[in-house]
Amino acid sequence: MDAALSSIENIHPKTRMQELRTKTKVRMSVYALYVFSVPYLIEYIIVLAFIFESAFTPILGFSLFFQLLAMNTVVFRSSKSKKISNAIRCSLFGCVIGLGHVFVATQISIPFLPTLMHCFLALLTVQVSDYCFHRFLWHAHWTKKLNKIERILWNPLRVHTIHHFNGHHRHYQNKEQKERMLRQEHVHHSAKDKVEHQYKDDVTAMYALRCSDHGVTMYGFECVGSFTIGYFCLPTGTSIIIQFLLLSSGELLLPLGVMIQMAVVSIPVFLNMNHAFYHSTPEARYRASQGTMLKKFWNSREMNRLAKDHDLHHRKGERYGVVPYYRYIVSVVFGEY
Repeated sequence: MDAALSSIENIHPKTRMQELRTKTKVRMSVYALYVFSVPYLIEYIIVLAFIFESAFTPILGFSLFFQLLAMNTVVFRSSKSKKISNAIRCSLFGCVIGLGHVFVATQISIPFLPTLMHCFLALLTVQVSDYCFHRFLWHAHWTKKLNKIERILWNPLRVHTIHHFNGHHRHYQNKEQKERMLRQEHVHHSAKDKVEHQYKDDVTAMYALRCSDHGVTMYGFECVGSFTIGYFCLPTGTSIIIQFLLLSSGELLLPLGVMIQMAVVSIPVFLNMNHAFYHSTPEARYRASQGTMLKKFWNSREMNRLAKDHDLHHRKGERYGVVPYYRYIVSVVFGEY
């Protein structure tokens, strides 16, 4: 892999991704097993418990411990201050939401009300988890100095930080590339090549950079999958495991709250696939939107506010969330947003 990979003017990001696959002669899915799955073994435990239920129910207790340990480690090491406080707040929030789903499932019997309450709790969870993903996983700067053993466990966080901070943030600090983003144009390939040159021998980092187009979208199942799996390492995962532990039975194998919780993760997936909208002008957002509903959404008062907050994030390191109205619940949980 060298600079010659992308010598064509205005080369499309998907073409860059295909170039990398051809050059390395390896499908991205092969690397996905290593890059994205090692820290999230909890996912496999949940799948096994779902299939075999009673035989694996005791293992779910261990999986909750493992998930909380992984989440607290990431939050603690990624926090610049209030390390212990942030870890405790994440854990308590995930547990409270999980128990809230259990209460709704077992104590509320009014028609339609349980579904509405599950949706509300799931939305709160995904707002906090998205904030945590951005703040603690995408800004896991401690992963830059991992030894060989640590890299086996934390490589997914390392490559997430590379594509987001070393790629996306670096481009936004460049005046020319920022102006391209304002017009909702792709960052110029020459700027991407400068970043990628540092990782020309690091295949996993190169895949992360190219499948995310340096942090502004997600191409392919593997890239979307890596983002989605990350939620198991956040309060969303805590809530899901608690529901499995307390609600799974022969009659109800997959709790309603779990199904809704998983479905709601599609909200940040959609928003981050369209991350370029957070960097473009209202006029560019309007032109790029397809359909009346999306034009109204991307140019709503809330999205205009989030776009301004996101600019503040890049300039001052604040305002991590991108899910609409996240600031209300995140301010309650962390005392800031």
